[in-house]
Amino acid sequence: MSTEKALLINPFKVNPERHFQFDAYTGQILGLTPQGVATIDVCGLDRRSLEAQRAIKGAKLLRRYKEFVLASGDNNVLAQNIALKALMDECRSKEPYAAVARCFVKQKLKLSYSDLLAMKRKGLI
Repeated sequence: MSTEKALLINPFKVNPERHFQFDAYTGQILGLTPQGVATIDVCGLDRRSLEAQRAIKGAKLLRRYKEFVLASGDNNVLAQNIALKALMDECRSKEPYAAVARCFVKQKLKLSYSDLLAMKRKGLI
């Protein structure tokens, strides 16, 4: 029986969030663990074309975040919830570049995708 650890990350078996960090503004990806670095290198996750697509996603996320901040400043709970739900929707697994969205939300709102889902279940958003 082999005790070797897999070098590449299988996102269906391992949550990739702890292995990568994204810059939503530039679309760049950074490996945080040896497995993350190897996965980026082997899979070419640092290709310019992917960076450009992640940056487009980042711009969309930033617009939603600004809507949230503006609504918070205006004490507009309805607009806040709409913006928060839109950010949560961008984090769904079926969405392209969901990992970028999850990283963005965690950095900006200090909330994980699981936190957002729990808030939705409780009717808070």
